[in-house]
Amino acid sequence: MPKIRFLFALISITFLTQTTAFAIYQGGKPKRESYKPTSLIVKFKDDRAPQVITGKAGKTTIGLKSAADLNSNYNVKKVSPLLLKKSNNTKANNFGSVYLLETAEGTDIEALRDAYAQLPEVEYAEINQIVEFHELPDDSLYQYQWSLSNSGQLHYHVLRNYGNYNDELVMLNGIDDADIDVGEVYQNPPDRTVTVVAAIIDTGVDMDHPDLAANIWINPGEIPDNGIDDDHNGYIDDVNGWDYAATLDPLDPGDNDPTDSYGHGTHCSGIIAGVTNNNIGIAGIADNCRIMGLKFDPLPLTSRIAAAIIYAADNGADVVNMSFGFNYRSDLIEDAIEYAHNKGLVLCASSGNDGTYNLVYPAGYETTITVGSSNDSDQVSTFSTYGDHIDLVAPGQSILSLRADKMDMYAGSYPYEPQVHIVDSFYYMASGTSMSCPHVAGAAAVMRSVSPGLDPDRIKQILIESADDIIDPFGVGWNLPGYDQYSGYGRVSLAQALQLIPRIRAKIMSPGINEIISGEFDITGIADGDEFAGYTLSYGPGEIPEQWTEIFSSADSVTENILATWNTSGLSGRYSLRLDVGEFNVSQISLFIANDTQAVIAGPTGGQTIANFATIEGDAFAPGFSHAVMEYKSDTVGAVWELIDTFSVPVFRGILGGWFVEDLDEGNYDIRLMVYSYDTLLAADTVSVTVQSIFSTDRAWKAEVDGYPTIIPTYCDFDNDGINEILVGTSSSIMAFNPDGTVKTDGMPVFPRNNYMMPIAIGNLDDDGIDDIVAVGYDPPKVYCYRSSGGNSESYLGIFPPIGNFYRTENEFPKLMLKDIDGDGRDEIHVFIYSGSLSETFLFESNGELINSFDYFSESLPLDLDGDGIDELYAVNSGFGLIRQIDYNSGLTIDSLLIDMNGSNFKCTGMAGYDIDNDDRHELIIHGYYDDFGYWIYAFEDGLNLMEGWPHDMGIDDYVVPTEPIFADIDNDNEAEYLTTFFDITSSYVLAWNLDGSSFLPSSPNGSFAITPEPSVLNMLLLADMNGDDSPDIVACADNDIFNSYEPQRIYAWDTQARLLDGFPLIVSPEPYTSDRFTPAIGDIDSDGFIDMIITTPDSFQVFVNFPGVTFDACTSPVPFWRYSRKMNNTAPLPSECNSTDVAESEDRLIPELFYLSPNHPNPFNPSTTIEYSIPQRTHVTLSIYNILGEKIKTLVDRTLTAGNYSAVWDGKNESGRAAASGIYLYQIRTAEFSESRKMLLVK
Repeated sequence: MPKIRFLFALISITFLTQTTAFAIYQGGKPKRESYKPTSLIVKFKDDRAPQVITGKAGKTTIGLKSAADLNSNYNVKKVSPLLLKKSNNTKANNFGSVYLLETAEGTDIEALRDAYAQLPEVEYAEINQIVEFHELPDDSLYQYQWSLSNSGQLHYHVLRNYGNYNDELVMLNGIDDADIDVGEVYQNPPDRTVTVVAAIIDTGVDMDHPDLAANIWINPGEIPDNGIDDDHNGYIDDVNGWDYAATLDPLDPGDNDPTDSYGHGTHCSGIIAGVTNNNIGIAGIADNCRIMGLKFDPLPLTSRIAAAIIYAADNGADVVNMSFGFNYRSDLIEDAIEYAHNKGLVLCASSGNDGTYNLVYPAGYETTITVGSSNDSDQVSTFSTYGDHIDLVAPGQSILSLRADKMDMYAGSYPYEPQVHIVDSFYYMASGTSMSCPHVAGAAAVMRSVSPGLDPDRIKQILIESADDIIDPFGVGWNLPGYDQYSGYGRVSLAQALQLIPRIRAKIMSPGINEIISGEFDITGIADGDEFAGYTLSYGPGEIPEQWTEIFSSADSVTENILATWNTSGLSGRYSLRLDVGEFNVSQISLFIANDTQAVIAGPTGGQTIANFATIEGDAFAPGFSHAVMEYKSDTVGAVWELIDTFSVPVFRGILGGWFVEDLDEGNYDIRLMVYSYDTLLAADTVSVTVQSIFSTDRAWKAEVDGYPTIIPTYCDFDNDGINEILVGTSSSIMAFNPDGTVKTDGMPVFPRNNYMMPIAIGNLDDDGIDDIVAVGYDPPKVYCYRSSGGNSESYLGIFPPIGNFYRTENEFPKLMLKDIDGDGRDEIHVFIYSGSLSETFLFESNGELINSFDYFSESLPLDLDGDGIDELYAVNSGFGLIRQIDYNSGLTIDSLLIDMNGSNFKCTGMAGYDIDNDDRHELIIHGYYDDFGYWIYAFEDGLNLMEGWPHDMGIDDYVVPTEPIFADIDNDNEAEYLTTFFDITSSYVLAWNLDGSSFLPSSPNGSFAITPEPSVLNMLLLADMNGDDSPDIVACADNDIFNSYEPQRIYAWDTQARLLDGFPLIVSPEPYTSDRFTPAIGDIDSDGFIDMIITTPDSFQVFVNFPGVTFDACTSPVPFWRYSRKMNNTAPLPSECNSTDVAESEDRLIPELFYLSPNHPNPFNPSTTIEYSIPQRTHVTLSIYNILGEKIKTLVDRTLTAGNYSAVWDGKNESGRAAASGIYLYQIRTAEFSESRKMLLVK
């Protein structure tokens, strides 16, 4: 007689810690070598869900400031989304924000999990643990096992003997009616059943088993082995399900072969749906059920289980069997289960096999049906886990079911009992709540078959109400009527449950899930039953409609026939259908409507010139659509088509894909879109465009630098030859370039080899009016001063600057700044070294001599608040909002002020100087956050007195980190505004406020101004007139988002109405892969009068871009450099220091004493006339032209001007460029202090 060891076959798959992973493992599956988890699951908060942008870039990597720090510290190698990238349900099912992080072996994964869990952007983080089978322990008490017998007949049982290779397969008797009453159903089978689908999330399924093959699910929308995602669900050739564990790589998306590799899933499948009445083997509970195989073994990770649950929900499963468990609450699994439940799935989970009071998951989730094990004596199995979460019990001991091909679950580990559990080659004996769970899943499948569409909560309630109560759970004389924690509401009874289900059927049979329909379409299905009273058929837009529109309703029943004829004319896109029959029965599917064939490239348009990157938009859909292909080809001889992208989900006037062109040769290219129905081309569209790289024109160049560059380049005229030099610090040197991109060495200092990653400062060390250079090296840690007059110096710091901090928040950067603090015309040198509470500030004389150093300040700023021409030094403690005025020489505190709010500590993240009240004196601006109240901004004047109307709530939560706010008058109203930016999981946001704290854009709440159109991390903001309209524009560099789904390093520019400027974003590096906060510098660098931009790239290039025709003016470019100027002292120029350069001025530079509007000349005129005016003080000026009816024709001036004499020319045209008619016109000047009008005559 064959021998056996006693199986504890729950597979209650469990999240176990590394120290206890095998503490209760006694199963027959070969023990895995001690598995040390190497991947982490991270779900980011719902409103920060990652987006996937179609384009050339493929890898996915974290770049979030805090997350990138963790990934660097913990050696995260790879990041991957939980679900396949092209699944069309990613957004709808709310799992697009779940990512897997793979680390190197030996990583402290628990520490990484704990660190990620603390990030405010993260909803939860959990280890992607391996799970193991929980089988019956080999303790001696388990020799008293009983068998399952529905009528007291003999049945197989394993006799457990001490030791190895000596268990015996014997025959025992149970007691009558200790079953789930399937036999009664067999004898009185329900009629009019429909086919249902049970998803088995397990070790796979033996799809060729002779007693199961006929009941394997076949995806009705998929054509086998054609390499196409026929049903548009994101999975290619998923005919019978999916294998999520095709390899041991935790981030591998898997393949389409869920063949069982152990035997457990096949055993569970046989219990539910073994083929009945075929003269062989066993009978399953639900013969009219098809098994959807979803495999997670041999590396059963949390992420794979969640993906499988989602697949079941999205692909038509009715019931899910989960014979596994883990010992802590997984947020990811809970999300997946909630999603599946909301889509109508019945979810069954085994309680566990440790025989104790224990809460395991997914059994512990409220929406599951939790199943314990009963025996052939109608008692609770001694190994069955119990607790207040148990709903029901079902037979789970000595269960005969299917054996997967060549599998023997108990053969490979202690106590090694091969062959004992095998019955007749194709069948197998197993025990555990793993076997109990499919009994309930099978019962639910029968209920859904009899009453299709029956609500999952109603099914659970009926199973509970119809269960046979087990009063004495362990046969020891207890009296526990009703619910108890051991047997729940009792042992399931299918026959009794079928008596309680509503005799109603609701099922949409056609169209199928994700099917593409068009025109007038017959919706077929079932809406009938003994209790039928009527049905309603509705549709709604999207995957999860918020509103439904009735198609048809009727009081007449329908059986496998037409429910309604739906005229879809005028509709296109994704829609959902819903059939309601009675109170508890609902059938719902989602589909696509395509009423014609479209392959349209709507943008870019034919003949358009493309630079950097093109977003291709349009339509790609058709009746019979299978996939679409986008390609490009040069018009050169011999060129071939190159793939841009292939996609299997129809697109309805949306984004077809992205095309990187910056690395292509310039010339003419064709973009081709082809829409297919498998091998048949249905439609195509081709657009011819011109690709032009800005770097092959006179307006831009790229030059390679030696080493990794600083995040901010600078420029100066060190040798006073009238030509600026562009300076780039790198990890090994300082390089100088001429404005034409050639390297410059003549007239430049010889810079010693060092790491110059800290941005270089340009100032005046010797009061000669010629640019001087100050740089900080890393090793040795020195301050290098290069004076145009000679006499260079080096000063030793004695502390290494944290040059690796440039991917962090701005306040953690090491900083170098220059400021003349004593009014002698020479800049002193400030070096700030961030190290939290151990931060240190060094102050040097302009000759390099150390004045003093200050410890423990997280921020410091020299600023003249009292207007005496001498700066005071202001500093703030790290993590404690105590502002101090410090004496430079002694370091003693002169004055102080504590910032707090209701006892909460203020954490300063920046200090700046700006004249916000136009009194020609700076105010001290401090911003930071409270743990309880988020970010706030303060303004102080002399004596550390808080200015009236301050502070302002920035409306930014403390878990994100905005850049330091910049101040400037961006709308020329003579009052400053302030702006900042922050980023979340995928996008970056620009915010702008008026000085009173209200939103700059009246219609935008909480300062909202603009959002990056592509996923990104937006770096520090600049303000410069980039389009020549005499108003500052908002400029910033963006790098890849935290998941690296959109990689190009690019420059954005918005006008003051939050409109993206033409020519932006400007891509400067296609695939830089960086988290560092690269930021451009702006100015008239080549001295041609027009604005220029320079920026470094992480692939070690210096980039120069000229904007011809756009005049550089310091007044309309108030923040052209990080921290306001090349001195980087974070102090904005005073209004009196702004000298306009782009307004026509008279020869007389004397400051006028009065406002005055001169008569125009000539007058009468044709075609143009000149208008002169005088402004005695800085103010906002408008100069407009009106017709005789008072209608405004054109505005000539609308900006803030400093005192001076000005002129403007009217060309006789209106705002749209059309010539004005002959006649009398008025011109009017307005300021806050003055208004005057004059007449003029246009004669033609």
